[in-house]
Amino acid sequence: MGEKPKGYDLADYVLGHFSKQELEVMKESLYKVDGAINLMLEDKVDVAMNEYNKKSKGE
Repeated sequence: MGEKPKGYDLADYVLGHFSKQELEVMKESLYKVDGAINLMLEDKVDVAMNEYNKKSKGE
């Protein structure tokens, strides 16, 4: 989420709309969550952990 910009009300910042960049990050994250959950439902927890617990570039 990042630090609140100066001049923003904290509640407005936290409860406000997502930026285009934040929406893209959420879209990628939800895609990964979907894949991980499907693997776990197939009883492939180890595969899910190995595939989705990797750090992405920039972390």
